Amino acid sequence: MLLVLHLTEQIFSRGKLIYTPNTPVFNRVIKQVNETFQDLKMVQNLAERWLNDISPAIKKFLNQLDPEMLLNMTGNISTSFPGLNNISSLFANASDKIEQ
Repeated sequence: MLLVLHLTEQIFSRGKLIYTPNTPVFNRVIKQVNETFQDLKMVQNLAERWLNDISPAIKKFLNQLDPEMLLNMTGNISTSFPGLNNISSLFANASDKIEQ
């Protein structure tokens, strides 16, 4: 069991699968498996970037917005676009939702 856990950890940490035998058919299969791991690594990198860089920057920007300006802006939107009546309540509660 410990060997299985060790091999699984090696696969996910290195992104490569160590294998045998060295045959053309098996090499094609391993190439496809390795490409899958590379795709997963790319998704992991994007998720880390979102959590560490993009999300905090968006939160900082939204926290710096003036609530009074948001209310004025939503009033203008509601007047100009009566079909968007719910937008005022969305922006009015935006600061509460951002802090959660």
